[in-house]
Amino acid sequence: MTHDVVEGPDAPVPLTVHLPIDRSRCTLLIETALGWSADEESVDGDSVDGDSVDGESAEAESVDAEECGRVARELTYQARALTDELRCRAPHVDPDDPALGALTRTLLAEADRRLSVPHPDRADLLHTQNRARLVQALYRGLDRLDAARRTHPH
Repeated sequence: MTHDVVEGPDAPVPLTVHLPIDRSRCTLLIETALGWSADEESVDGDSVDGDSVDGESAEAESVDAEECGRVARELTYQARALTDELRCRAPHVDPDDPALGALTRTLLAEADRRLSVPHPDRADLLHTQNRARLVQALYRGLDRLDAARRTHPH
């Protein structure tokens, strides 16, 4: 088993060859991030529109800057790990399925582009939600590869 030390949001992902990625925990983080509302984003106790966010909302949960940053970092680590996994599987895509190959290449290019954007100094809701959507897309891509492998095993 090998691993890298993680020191910050843009540091290498801890790579543990035999350790499965906890998808259920990640799904919960995605649901949390996408459930936050931009008009309720709380940074230093103030909302974006200037109204206090101390009250409860029936529509969405308020966003604590520290929590938003923590979720963004975890989603970034997950996105890097999933991108690495997708990159490892890409050469094994069935050449008779050009659509799946194109989808995989496009997803990898998009993941590389999005992950090249550094984590902002302050917690940023849009950044966090974009990371959540990227992780969703990576899981969908890996699921498609798994389904294709089950349908057409080599």
